[in-house]
Amino acid sequence: MGTMKAMVYRGVGKIVLEEVARPEILEPTDAIVKVTSSAICGSDLHIYRGDYSVDEGTIIGHEFLGIVEEVGDHVAGFAPGERVLVHPGFRCGMCEGCLKEIPMGCAKGGIFGNPTAYGSLHGGQADFVRVPFAHQTLHRIPDSLSDEDVMLVTDMLPTGYFAAENGDIKPGDTVAVFGCGPVGLCAQICAQLFGPSKVFGVDLLEYRLKVAEQLGSIPIDGSKVDAATRIRELTDGLGVNVAIEAIGTPATFYGCLQAARLTSNISIVGIFSDSVELPMSVMCATNKRITMGLPIKLPEYIPVLLELVRAGRINTRPIISHILPLIEGERAYEMFDKKLDGALKIVLTPGS
Repeated sequence: MGTMKAMVYRGVGKIVLEEVARPEILEPTDAIVKVTSSAICGSDLHIYRGDYSVDEGTIIGHEFLGIVEEVGDHVAGFAPGERVLVHPGFRCGMCEGCLKEIPMGCAKGGIFGNPTAYGSLHGGQADFVRVPFAHQTLHRIPDSLSDEDVMLVTDMLPTGYFAAENGDIKPGDTVAVFGCGPVGLCAQICAQLFGPSKVFGVDLLEYRLKVAEQLGSIPIDGSKVDAATRIRELTDGLGVNVAIEAIGTPATFYGCLQAARLTSNISIVGIFSDSVELPMSVMCATNKRITMGLPIKLPEYIPVLLELVRAGRINTRPIISHILPLIEGERAYEMFDKKLDGALKIVLTPGS
């Protein structure tokens, strides 16, 4: 069978590098992918911090790319040696939940690096990973694009696109994105595709705001000014047409409400650990609309986003702050959790 290195969950604050068994094909619809790049996601930090739990011993990671190593007998369209992007989760495509397109409703599906109804599904912060239902979970990477070009197409960029699309941005609109982490920055990139007149990026950390500005946004430093007030000043006192919440805290949610004008749209993609009180009287009086959810249209989004990257319309490379070997994974989690050394998006690669 052989062994490999992987980042394994061993309790709150303990995602550690271990030598574990190499995965094998268990079903004829499986593929084995040799991982060439994986990334630490903000939702991985929720596991790391204990906001929600996974089974101890689970290999973490749902953002990864690689090379097909082996395919099951029923996997059509992919062959060993092909470079592939792996969807962060998979669906069987046949159960009632899939046929009705219910988010997270697949009886056999799940997200890599998370528990499922039938046990842990190991993730991609490892040398190799088993990919179930490979024929619809893998996506071929164009030869002209590097791992760094497409790393964020695994999850961050589709989530950002979903946030912008849910915001229903019209040409000439003003947009504010609360949060300049990877998802928020991807939402700012994607918002630009819809022709807004201005995109504001709100954060508390200067190094993140510098990246937002590099990507074409107007930075608003919430540590120095009241962000909603400043945004209203820059929009003739009206506020923005669309506000996107990309952090998942009460403060950023209320910031969106205060920065958004009458009849505006508020699009939420941040993952909340705490409850938020919804001021219904304000919502009713101002005709503000809230949308939220998960980007379930990955099979539709990913080819479009890959083509936009290939055409030079989207560049997410400035969001990647560090590329570290997998053996430094424990340090990478500490850096990402504590925002050390300007950590924004950390990519892990095999080798020493």
